Amino acid sequence: MRLRSEGLPPVEFAREVRGKFERAARIRALEYARAYDNAWRTVLGRPGRSAPGQPPGKTSGELLNAPPATVVQGGAGASGFRETVRHSPAAGRRAVAGFLEGGTSRMAPRPIVGPVLRAAQPELRRIGRLRISG
Repeated sequence: MRLRSEGLPPVEFAREVRGKFERAARIRALEYARAYDNAWRTVLGRPGRSAPGQPPGKTSGELLNAPPATVVQGGAGASGFRETVRHSPAAGRRAVAGFLEGGTSRMAPRPIVGPVLRAAQPELRRIGRLRISG
């Protein structure tokens, strides 16, 4: 991260530093959300029913299309594009995910969180090592 510290008053320099860090944090947050969304779709995108102890398979696609958060690409912004993280309003589907994750008295657990995090881990580590300039 390059800063123009020469000739700037301390207040302006502090604003510049803050702006650079805020921009870097937004970029990382979007990248993390995108990696998690991709892992969610990879793990839950297998067709067919699942065996006990396996992540749920795709039968109707409702759980697959209700990730906790997703990245939405919008119109052009200062960087050429604008993306935001939108949290899924599908609370009922997330309740079903909770029953699948923990199981019930009549159904063995079908874990979701662990497999999704394991699938996302390499990409999350790569993003954590990125150097963001600008």
